[in-house]
Amino acid sequence: MSIPLQQRFEIYATNVLRSVQRVLEDANDINDIELQLTRLNILFTMYNQMHQFYDNDTFRNRLNEIEFLRVRLEQRMGFLNSDSNFATKNFLRKKKTGGRPKTLINEDLIKLLRELGFEWTKIGNLFNVSARTISRRRKENNIEDTILQYSSISDAALDIIVKRIK
Repeated sequence: MSIPLQQRFEIYATNVLRSVQRVLEDANDINDIELQLTRLNILFTMYNQMHQFYDNDTFRNRLNEIEFLRVRLEQRMGFLNSDSNFATKNFLRKKKTGGRPKTLINEDLIKLLRELGFEWTKIGNLFNVSARTISRRRKENNIEDTILQYSSISDAALDIIVKRIK
C-alpha cells in the first residue's frame, strides 16, 4: 500500500521541523544552524508550491511555524556570533602600560592548546591576537614548545648546509 504524496510530504515536513527544534534546543554550531535555515527555506518554498492542497488556515499556520523557527534560528546564530569571543573574555586580560595596553594570556591555556596540537597562529587566532604576540608571551613566560620539530638539525647547522649547496 502506497502512502499518498501529500501525506509523505507532511511526514517530511514534520521531520524537518523536529530537526530544527532539536538544533534550537542544544546547538552551539553555527554550521548546524545554517543547515537548518536552508532546510526551512526549502520547506517554505515547497509549501508555497503546494498551497492549493491545503485550506487557508492550515497553510498559514504552517508558514507561520516555519517563519517563527527561522527567526529563532537567526537569533541563535546572532547570539553565537556575538559570543564567539568566549576565549577572549575569559582567558585574556589587558594591562595598562601608559601606551598601548599589553595583552596578557593565561599561560596554562597556551600550553594546553599547544599540547593538543594547535599551531601558534591558531592559538593567536583564538584570542584575536597575532602569532607575534603569542611568541612574545612564550618568551616572557618561558613556555617551551611541546611539539617536536620536524628535524633535529639546528638552525645554524641548516644555514651551513644551505651555504654549501649554494
